Amino acid sequence: MPMGWNSPIHTRATTYHLPRVSSANISARETVTSLLEKSSAVCGSIQNTIQDEDNIEWVRAKTEHIQLKGVECAKNTCENVQHDGQEFEESHDFSQTDLSETMSDTYDDFARDRDQTFATDDTSVYSSGVMEKQPRGVPPRGSRAAVGSVPSVGSFSAGEGHTVVIGLCLSRRSGIGHADTVTRQSEFDFNELQDRDYKYVSSTDEEGWLAGGGERRDPHSKEEEIGDGTRHKIPAADTVHIPIIQINAPSSAAVNEIVSALARGEIFIPHMSIMPETLTVKGKSPPDLVVSFGCERNDDVNPEDWSNWCLEFLHNQLYEYFEPLGAVWSKRPFQITLARKVKWKTIKHMNKYFARSEDVIHSWREKGPQYLTPQKDALGVTNEEVVRSHGIYLIRNGEATNYFPPNFQPPYTTNVTRSLIKNVVNKSWDSQHRDWLVQPVPRYRGPIQIISSMI
Repeated sequence: MPMGWNSPIHTRATTYHLPRVSSANISARETVTSLLEKSSAVCGSIQNTIQDEDNIEWVRAKTEHIQLKGVECAKNTCENVQHDGQEFEESHDFSQTDLSETMSDTYDDFARDRDQTFATDDTSVYSSGVMEKQPRGVPPRGSRAAVGSVPSVGSFSAGEGHTVVIGLCLSRRSGIGHADTVTRQSEFDFNELQDRDYKYVSSTDEEGWLAGGGERRDPHSKEEEIGDGTRHKIPAADTVHIPIIQINAPSSAAVNEIVSALARGEIFIPHMSIMPETLTVKGKSPPDLVVSFGCERNDDVNPEDWSNWCLEFLHNQLYEYFEPLGAVWSKRPFQITLARKVKWKTIKHMNKYFARSEDVIHSWREKGPQYLTPQKDALGVTNEEVVRSHGIYLIRNGEATNYFPPNFQPPYTTNVTRSLIKNVVNKSWDSQHRDWLVQPVPRYRGPIQIISSMI
């Protein structure tokens, strides 16, 4: 248990501890909270912003403590960790870092101290985010689960891996898709991009069209024969999602810790709004058909006006916090896959397809970024997803199992929130090449981190 924490709070699957609050901490937290809520706040140095010396020392101490959280998280969930020949370099001295640079490292304390941020429907304690479901009826490629029994957090069958994804679900049920699809957004109908009648596309792989409701078995499919000699695609629900980050957790206990950390509010979750950037292909021929959602950085406008800024904002927090538990740096741009191994009838058909699709993307972009809102009373959608929408999901085997609502509330236009957003997003920006980093900047660790890792 971290020093200074007590008062266990029990939820469905996890026990949490609320921080012990002293009079000095209350004063400091009120000061930091006021910075987030006042648009007139100025991002100067810590000394210029917080005059009380006790408060300054508290903020400094909390900043240094944040750097150790990820290491402690991994140490508590992974046993017998060996560091064979691993070398560490001296860490950065945060005592001289000004407030604008420190903001991106103190988001967890800001979120935890804003009372209204974590209020739930019927309780003030943290939610474990568990979603209700029942066993799937179709084995391949994850048909959506419906309402049923509540699974335990981090429950895995024998031999199953512990890889999880944190992302946005873009599934949408349609009359031409699979009946088990859950509508978790109604802003984008990807059937406008998918050539379900095979007017332009000659073939895809056996999974067919992945979005817009997924694939249902159709005996009159116009698709050509695939490998096994049948004309049918594998029936499966729409499970399309934007993977913000993948975490190759070492154990089910580590997955529990990931869920607990998100439920406690260790990560700033803004109201998620996205806008498609472009439709393109990737991979070797025949390629996959993908829709990208890249962050469109523009230094002439404020960061909250950059399309898809929230994806970069979340990714960088998630990677920094969960790197000790196996977080993997995501390739840019963020994207979803509509179909794999796509072949067109002719070059002319391909050109017509992309011309038509360009018009669809353009019409979506004209509307600007859209908040993702699930369908009310839809099978498989929980009440929290509707009441506290625009959040993120923890996804296992392509299926959303936990939902985490926004805890970083607008407006995002104050000086401090803009500074926070920009500093966090800048962690993945290569200013020299004017592009997003393909791999993370190496993290430097000092004597404290080395000692912690050896305990």
